[in-house]
Amino acid sequence: MSEFVFNHCPECNEEFAEQNQVYTGQTGGSSYGLVCRTPVKSLDDLKGKRMRVGAGNWSRWVESVGGVGITMSANEMNEALSQGVVDCIVLSAPEIHNFGLTEAVTDITMAVPGGIFTTAGTNVNADVWRSLTEDQRRAMLHAATVEAAQIPFVYHQREDEVLDGLRERGVGFHDADDELVEVTQTFIEQDMDTLATHYSEKYGVERSAEMLSDFRPILDKWVELVQEIDSVDSLADLYWEEVFSKVDVSSHGL
Repeated sequence: MSEFVFNHCPECNEEFAEQNQVYTGQTGGSSYGLVCRTPVKSLDDLKGKRMRVGAGNWSRWVESVGGVGITMSANEMNEALSQGVVDCIVLSAPEIHNFGLTEAVTDITMAVPGGIFTTAGTNVNADVWRSLTEDQRRAMLHAATVEAAQIPFVYHQREDEVLDGLRERGVGFHDADDELVEVTQTFIEQDMDTLATHYSEKYGVERSAEMLSDFRPILDKWVELVQEIDSVDSLADLYWEEVFSKVDVSSHGL
């Protein structure tokens, strides 16, 4: 995502500039699955299920499989799941621990819906950025690679730890059947068109379809690049070499 925003999305940087911010990179967590109070293996299991979601893409997926998307504060998830207000929460595994859901969850299906939450976590105030020397801006970008690497790396480590702990507690782990996986994959492909239309009509993003087309090969490239990564430092170094070191600090954000 950092490569895309730095190099292929001037509109993104303009939008940050309107908020007096300078973009310095992206980070994200681990894949989202179903954290539930009942087993979910098939489409039939999802019919009518009330599922707490934290973003529009997951809400659309819930509707596509016959469920009901519920929006609520993350701080309300524990009580909602414990009391049966929701049947499932669409969430990444480390957040089960982070939001104190360990005692509430009884069943987990991690194969669907997928997707991650990503954010621009190290934006800099534009006035501060302009006050820095080029070497200082470069140092800020170098530091941003560590944050960009640390969060997803730790999230993936914590995913294994959290899931292992839940297995020890007797939480049920379920595989999605072939039909549910296929329906989810079809939804993802079709939702690309929905995203382009949605952002064009609601937010006036004129190049939405083009942006998605530009992003896909970048994603494919990074899937290959990270296959041999085994540490935060090596991931941060890769980010620096491939993307952040190539940002022109004499013009970016100015």
